[in-house]
Amino acid sequence: MTEDSGASPNEILLGGARQGNPELIQEALAEGADIGHRDGLGATALHYAAGTLSFDALKALLESPGLTQDLINVRENVTGEAAIHRAAAAWDRDPEVALETLALLVDKGADVTLTDRQGSRPIARLPPQGAQEARTLFQQAALAKTLGAGQEDSDSEGEASSEED
Repeated sequence: MTEDSGASPNEILLGGARQGNPELIQEALAEGADIGHRDGLGATALHYAAGTLSFDALKALLESPGLTQDLINVRENVTGEAAIHRAAAAWDRDPEVALETLALLVDKGADVTLTDRQGSRPIARLPPQGAQEARTLFQQAALAKTLGAGQEDSDSEGEASSEED
């Protein structure tokens, strides 16, 4: 695969994500591509697949065994966007696929409260009118994160108080 094209597995991975080609992504990963490889702008294959609303390519990346929570939420260098910012910004291209893409990212642990370099959360990338399903998805995910953090705090307080007894 790589000998014919002259491209490294990492380059093929990024190209597969840009093209929305899950087979190319899987081939690149099988050839040893690093799921967390970043290009010169600091973008990963997740950024490209999410930004082009390549649902099948994104799914292939999110199901990769090497994927970590940190990689799902990694921000690229220039704008500070995570993959979920890019998917939200692409809403107008195809709202139905964008919603599926956003739901998949949230389900896999994308943090809807991340801010980019301008201080904007992914919800701010949605069009001003419409996209109510995505807004609801983001609001529910943010609430779940807040409640989950509150639960972790109360769990650790309970452990501390039981140790004091």
